[in-house]
Amino acid sequence: MNRKIIVLDIVVALLVSSVAAVLISGAFSPKNGEFYVGVTYGGDNVEDAKLLIDKVNSIK
Repeated sequence: MNRKIIVLDIVVALLVSSVAAVLISGAFSPKNGEFYVGVTYGGDNVEDAKLLIDKVNSIK
């Protein structure tokens, strides 16, 4: 009797985790296929930072 309960608990846990994984993976995928890239700049002037941002922005 105890073995049936343990097996049933394992099956239910696997089922719930599988459904949760499918729902979570679908929730974080982009709907329109666009994504955004962050830019880190360690320089000391704004002009070079803007050039870097424009360079990354133009990559498609």
